[in-house]
Formats: sequence, C-alpha cells, structure tokens
Amino acid sequence: MAGNYNYGGNGGYREWMYKRFDEVTGNLSAEYVAGVEEFMTFANSQPIVQSNRGKFHCPCSVCKNEKHMVSGRRVSSHLFSQGFMPDYYVWYRHGEELNMDIGTSYTDRTYQSENHEEDGSYQNIEEPVRNHSNKFYDLLEGAQNPLYDGCREGQSQLSLAARLMQNKAEYNMSEKLVDSVCQMFTDFLPEGNQATGSHYQTEKLMRNLGLPYHTIDVCMNNCMLFWKETEKEDQCRFCGAQRWKPKDDRRRTKVPYSRMWYLPIGDRLKRMYQSHKTAAAMRWHAEHQSKEGEMNHPSDAAEWRYFQEQNPEFAEEPRNVYLGLCTDGFNPFGISRNHSLWPVILTPYNLPQGMCMNTEYLFLTILNSGPNHPRGSLDVFLQPLIEELKELWSTGVDAFDVSLNQNFNLKAVLMWTISDFPAYSMLSGWTTHENCGFVVLDNCRIVDLFVMFSECWKCVPRDRQERYFLEFAKTHTWDPLITGTVQYHFEQIIGRRMKDMVSGVRTSRVQPTWIRKTIWETMCAYWDTAEAQEKSKTYSNARMSDRNGLGPHIHFSGPKSFQEIQDDMEEELGRPVSLGEVFIKTHTRPDGTYVDQKAEKIAKTYEQNVLDRLNELEADTSAVSDGASRPRELTTEEYTTIFLQSTERDARGNPYGIGSLKNTLVSGNRKYPGDSSSFQALEEQLKDAHRKIEEQVAYNERRESEVASREAEQARVAAEQKDKLEHLSLVEKYLRQTDPQFLHFMATHSSSAGTTEPIPQQDP
Repeated sequence: MAGNYNYGGNGGYREWMYKRFDEVTGNLSAEYVAGVEEFMTFANSQPIVQSNRGKFHCPCSVCKNEKHMVSGRRVSSHLFSQGFMPDYYVWYRHGEELNMDIGTSYTDRTYQSENHEEDGSYQNIEEPVRNHSNKFYDLLEGAQNPLYDGCREGQSQLSLAARLMQNKAEYNMSEKLVDSVCQMFTDFLPEGNQATGSHYQTEKLMRNLGLPYHTIDVCMNNCMLFWKETEKEDQCRFCGAQRWKPKDDRRRTKVPYSRMWYLPIGDRLKRMYQSHKTAAAMRWHAEHQSKEGEMNHPSDAAEWRYFQEQNPEFAEEPRNVYLGLCTDGFNPFGISRNHSLWPVILTPYNLPQGMCMNTEYLFLTILNSGPNHPRGSLDVFLQPLIEELKELWSTGVDAFDVSLNQNFNLKAVLMWTISDFPAYSMLSGWTTHENCGFVVLDNCRIVDLFVMFSECWKCVPRDRQERYFLEFAKTHTWDPLITGTVQYHFEQIIGRRMKDMVSGVRTSRVQPTWIRKTIWETMCAYWDTAEAQEKSKTYSNARMSDRNGLGPHIHFSGPKSFQEIQDDMEEELGRPVSLGEVFIKTHTRPDGTYVDQKAEKIAKTYEQNVLDRLNELEADTSAVSDGASRPRELTTEEYTTIFLQSTERDARGNPYGIGSLKNTLVSGNRKYPGDSSSFQALEEQLKDAHRKIEEQVAYNERRESEVASREAEQARVAAEQKDKLEHLSLVEKYLRQTDPQFLHFMATHSSSAGTTEPIPQQDP
C-alpha cells in the first residue's frame, strides 16, 4: 500500500493523476512527473510484478488495464503521453488494497459529479460492491443471537445445531435419536428458547450454510455414472448391469447397487474469501517474499513461476486458487471386513505453510461407497470433479472478498496430484507395477499409448516414446552400433499402426475397449472441433491439389506414405523395388486402369524407355558375342534412373508421383552411397558391424576347433588308460591263480594299507 497520499478528503485524493499539464507553461507538471515515478515504484515492488519479470498492465487512457502486460518503461511512456485512465484513483489492478474507508470515499466522490455520465467517463467507474452471500451472512448474524435469555456468550441456535450434527456424524446417531435429543433440549431449556425441535429442522438450518453435496448412482461394476444425460437410465450402457436392487415388501423406494457422493469445490473456495481469517491469507502466495535459492512453499518453485509465465492472465489475479489433488484407498472397518473407500481430497496452495496442510483446508470432494476397489475405473468417479475444474479454469465463479470488500471472478487450476504409485497408476492410467519405481509399459502393447489423448505418434510425449522403445529393447537384441537405425524404424512402424488405429475408431465412432471413457470423450470432442475438421479437409484436398501446373496429384496410396508402400512392397517381394514400380502401384486402380491421363502418360513413357534400354543391351550383347550369351538384366537403380527421366518435374525440380520418396533424392536424382555424409557414416557403421560379426564368427570357429581337438586328445588318453587297466587286471588274475608269492605280497601290502578285504586261499 502506498502511504504518501491523502485518502481522507475528496479534494486531495490523488488529484495530480488528472492534472498532467502545467496551466502556465503547458508542459508536464512536476507534481504529475513525481506521481508517475511513485506509481512506478509502487507497481514494481509488488510480488506479482516481480514474478512476471517486471511486466504489468498499463493504466493509461488507451490501454485501460485491458491489454497485455508490458514493461515498466513502456507503461511510464504511455502515462506521460496519454495520461491515466479515468477514475483510477485506487490502483487495485496493481496490488493496492481497496479497504472500506477508501471504497466509501471513492464511491462517494465518483457519484458526486453528474457530468461523468455526460462525458462518457462514468463507464470506467467500478460498481458498488454487491454481496452475493447475503443469505450466508444473515445466518452468521443470527448465530450471534442468544439461544435463550441469559445464556452464556456464544451459545446460539446455530452453534447448538452445528454441535448436534457433528455428534450425529461422529457417534453415528440415528435420526430418531436426534429427534429425541432436540425435543429434550426444547423441553428442558428455558421457555422461549431458539433450539430446533427435530432432525429435519436442524438439517434445514445447516443447509443454509450453502455447502451442498450431490449423490450420484454408479454402475455396480464401476463402468459409468448415472449422471447428467444418463441420469434416468436403469441399466449400464457398457456391461448391461441393472442400476437398482430388486424391490421387496419392506422397501418401497428404489435403492441403487452403488453410489458416490460429490461435494462441489467452488462453494468452499468462495467461502475461503468470506472469512476474515482466510481471505487475506489466500493472497499470501503472491505477496510473500521468497528467499533466493530456497523453496519453503510450492509457490517458490520454478514450476509455479513457469505456469504463471505461460498463463499471465490467470496469474494476474492473486486471488485465483492453485489446487493440489490427493487420493488413496483405506478400509474404514479395519481387517474385519473387505471394504475399500477412495476419498478424493483437494487443498488450496494459496495459503502459507502453517495453514495449507491443516485439516480444515483439506477439502473432501469425492467419496465412493465401496466395498469394491475402483481399480482402473477411478476416472469414472472423477468426472463431476473434472467438469467443475474445467468450469473454474475457463469461466470461474463470482465470489466476494470480505477483506477487500469487493466482488471478483474466482478461477482455479489443478497444479498437480500427490499419491503413491498404485494410486498414481489409477489416476493416470499408466502401469507402475513390476517392482519398478517409475512408470513402465506392459508387454510393449500399442494400446497402452491410449491412456492419454494423443492424436498421433508425434503427439505422444517424447519421454513416453523413449520408455516404449526401452520396453521393446528388453525382448530384442541387436548390435549396439545400429541402435539409432532400429529405433527409427521402430518408431516408423509404431506411428503407422497408431495412425491406422486412430483412423479406424474415428471413422466408426465406436468406443473400443482399450480406450478409457474419459479419454474417448476427449478424442471425440477434439475431432468435432473446427481445427480438426479443417485439418482433415486439408489432408483430403491435398491429393487433389494442382501444384505448379502439373495437375491434381491423384493416387490410391490411402493413408500410407509412398515410403511405407515401398517398404511393404520390398518386404512382400523380397527384393529392392524401384520408384517406377511404386508409381505404377499407387497410380493404378483395382481394375488395372490408371487414375488419370497424366499418370497413364508417365507410365507408358517409363515402360517404353525401359523397353528401349533393354533393346540396347540386347544389341550390345549380340555385337560382342556369338549369339549364345543372354543380355544382362537392369538393376533396380537403373529402373529408378529411367523412371526419373520419364516423369515430369515441378518448378523446384521435384519429380511428380513419388510423394515422400522425394526425400531419398538429391537435386531430383537418386541418392547413391557417398552422396550424403550421414548416409556414408551409416554405411561405415554397417560395414564395421559386419566386420566385427565376421571376426566373431571366425573366432568362434577357431575356439570350436581347439575344443574339438582337446576333447579328441582327452578321449585318446582315456582309451589308452582303459586298455592298460584291462591288461593289468588280466595279469593280476593270472598271478593270483599261479604264484603263491604274489598272494603273500598282496596280503602284506593290503594289511599295511588297512584293508580288511579277505584274501582268497588257493587250494593245495
């Protein structure tokens, strides 16, 4: 707040702002120049201006605080040349507080003059503050009325009702018990007391606080919500499950199998500005001074500043709310029952550190009834919250700031989510299991790419593309030198498949099972936008465009590029394919006729030139041989060269009818090895890889030969030893039978060795 001005009377209230010129000299007055300098000093000292790198709105009579933020130098230049916009006595768009005294003085002053309406400047006067929460404040005013005459201070009808409803929720009191307690209060309190007489009256009184909730029925399999356009349906659109439980004699009303509760966030955010305790604190994030190099609050983070730089209009209003979302599952009954509840909680990060994580500022927004785990269907429950967050971001809601005594348009943004990895998987649709501390893809399935809205492969975030390729690399091997080439072709194939899948579902407009409902709705909404329709029309008309007078380029390649068609033909035929073959393939109808006269002319010229070249080769062969030799066949490169000579070219020298294959040409001619440094480097890498493979094969053959020789030598030695053992066994047997001295010798040595084997006795 600038404090060097007189806010008290009407006569001295910043009159210098509209006395730009000196009446005597006709130049800028010294008072005006000094005032502009003080305004600039005040504006530059505001945190919101510092966070926007010194840029702020210009309050001159031309810009009127409505155009984009500009530098301080330009603002001062405008103020000196154009002057201030009418009636901008309070610099509320530049961080100055509009308190009650200022607002009253300002309003009285601006309404005194009747000439403002005549000269048109009255349109810039801010309307008197209109409080849209009169009902709420009337209720709070009623809270000050005593519960009965002579009661203690603070005891009122509202405080008693609030305490009673709190006990009902905490101790699970039935409605009949609450009716009995209310009647007891009415009977025992002094006559003329203001206590409510029943549960209905108590609940009706509390509803006036203006914090509603909505009960929404859910499919028993968590497929969809019976909400908005499906509110009156009786069964699920996806699985066909019934919405209602069967009726019986005891139940007259319909009871759903499952339901959820949604508590709108907008009303509670507005309530933050209706309390003197929190209204000023909600601007803390923009007004506090952060220390350089320290992050004591999320508003000190670089991501916060980056968001404000990208969304200056949102950041301009410090009362806009920055939200964080958290969710996790728990069992309210402990381990005695299998029951899973998943509350979704939002918290505003506008508040300082000591407030934003307090329990009273953790706003419960969604609660499902359970008992089943929502698993991958959590996004179904998030639909009401997402819709309200979109509304808060785009249009906002009208709110009243009690600290500044003024109305304003309150907007909000969801900055981030906070959850563990299982909950993160459910919120984002990404897989976080398999003992990984980061997001991975299951089995490298292409359908996993549709957990977020991506129009094509190029729109998929680069880090996700890299992770997808890493999953592919886990199950495939190749020489590290050609990793770049493998990844390039991998992404080309994935891009084509993804494009085919998107094209198919876009044409049928039938939601496939591998795209979530929320993602599908986003995709359908995008396809219906003017941008998507115009892009589709542009692509459709591209084939009929007449470039450089060559006529419309008509072909039957469909969504595939010419490069993709050539790759498919080479894979099918098992040989290289020339540009002429690709041209004929793409410019011929299924019945064999050409798409237009120009394509037919080029094709016939190409075929005739090929025939002429073959005749030349046959003539050359006949001239140098005895007639028995056959002429050589044309190579693929020769066929391509003949086609390039046969087709037409545009003003830039690009050949007609080859589409994306023109990228394989240099100056309109076929690229050959050595024409491109990048191609040459790739060729050298491939040669080096082949050389290493051959060396490895030769080394493996030598090793196998050495191992075979060693095994043969070992087998020979083993055979010799076996023969020797058999020979010695025969000698021993003979000596045992014929020589007694040998038996004595064996017995002596066996006993000394500790053997107990009996020695056979020879018969005398």
